Amino acid sequence: MAQWLRITPEKETKDGAVVRIKLDEVYLPADMEEQRVAIRAKIGSEERTTKSVKRCPVGYFQRGEEDSSPSSDDTAEQVVYEIEHVINITLPPDAGQGAKNELVLELSVLNGKRKVLDMYAIPLAEVVASPKKTMAWCRQSKLEFAKSGIRAEVLVS
Repeated sequence: MAQWLRITPEKETKDGAVVRIKLDEVYLPADMEEQRVAIRAKIGSEERTTKSVKRCPVGYFQRGEEDSSPSSDDTAEQVVYEIEHVINITLPPDAGQGAKNELVLELSVLNGKRKVLDMYAIPLAEVVASPKKTMAWCRQSKLEFAKSGIRAEVLVS
């Protein structure tokens, strides 16, 4: 005999939004010499962190071989870390209401000891205003962390 599962919410509220962050590779300048890295995604008080990953054994490439993005140093070596992780952050229904409550996605690159190496802020209003409510940084146009030269392949929706 088939049984039906009835799902009843705890509270009678509308669902909030879910922000999905797909993380692929992270590229660090070779001179940073980090053995492990992780990514932390934070929106307001909600925070999620990937597990830390080791550098790829074949993780060196010359900038410019794989990517054509302009750089002041096109020969800088990069070390690749394959994060390959999806983070979902659920926002409450009233999140982002009003000008004072402008929400920002903060992506931080952490070393193996969870020390922040660099941070990049993405206003969620820009994601919502973009086509298909998705912003992507991949292949030729990786997300570039300004202070450190760290780059990442990221998709936010």
